[in-house]
Amino acid sequence: MKQRLLPMVILAAAMTISVRAQDLSGIPASFVDIGFGARAVSMGGAYTGLSNDAYAVLWNPAGMTAATTKEVAFSYTDHLGGMLQYQHLAAVIPIGVPSQSVGIAAISSGDDALRELTIQAAYARRFSIVSVGAAVKYRMASFGDNVLSASDYVVFSEEEIAEGLANQVSGSASGFGLDVGVMIHASEQATFGIKLRDAVAPLNWDSQSANPDKQSRGSYNEALPMELAIGASYKALANTIVSLDYAPAIEDDAVDKIRGGLEMTFLDMVSLRGGMQHWVNAETTSRYSLGLGLHVPVGDSFVILANYSYLFETIEDAQHISLAVQF
Repeated sequence: MKQRLLPMVILAAAMTISVRAQDLSGIPASFVDIGFGARAVSMGGAYTGLSNDAYAVLWNPAGMTAATTKEVAFSYTDHLGGMLQYQHLAAVIPIGVPSQSVGIAAISSGDDALRELTIQAAYARRFSIVSVGAAVKYRMASFGDNVLSASDYVVFSEEEIAEGLANQVSGSASGFGLDVGVMIHASEQATFGIKLRDAVAPLNWDSQSANPDKQSRGSYNEALPMELAIGASYKALANTIVSLDYAPAIEDDAVDKIRGGLEMTFLDMVSLRGGMQHWVNAETTSRYSLGLGLHVPVGDSFVILANYSYLFETIEDAQHISLAVQF
């Protein structure tokens, strides 16, 4: 009996990754904020008080009022250890005076084992030196749609394989989220920002088992964790920007974070960046990032922006690649 128990446990673990996806969805593993846009990531994620491009839709919607031209951006994130890959699309459009902007964004990740999609729309308006913005998002996910084959588990008996395949759990999730942000334009050099991510974020999960004799968790509701970030940026020289963020823990299982970034631009075309994120009183202490950016005018009305960042992660490093067009 014991000899059969071990392989059964191993088989069950191998074929119920999707169950773990739903059971852990109450912590920042479902719809996790990995950092969006290579420029922001290369500056350590210290972007709350700096957001002034298309990715402001995701980092601080109030920052969209800094956009003076239309911008469309696409970003790809590759976790080099074979983890999930992410694609991000963002756009911002100024719509008039007083300064107002609208933006949209989409985030896609995963495979048939766990797939997630977030779509959001944002609006921002500036009043004197203060900008306010909000972003509403719709989330959906699916898990357990991966096809399992008996040939992948030949070390087990036919009965064990059949039972394991029958017990696979699949399901879906959907929900909404609300981000709100404020940006204070203290001077031409200094800006301050505050963002509340997922101020409201209900999420409904639904799961079912292929085996009618085995019960899955079924349908249940939860809320994604709320996150607060306070940031500042300062243009120290004509070609140098320094940014800082503080993200205090407002959930019981979260820790305080401090983020910092530096950007230096040469000849108005090439930017070098570096950043750091530090977890206060956490087992994982710090991670670092480096990046490169190119600003290439094309004619009188188009600018192409290409950005790259390399993030030194605790588990596996990651690289972010972004392309954007301003027009």
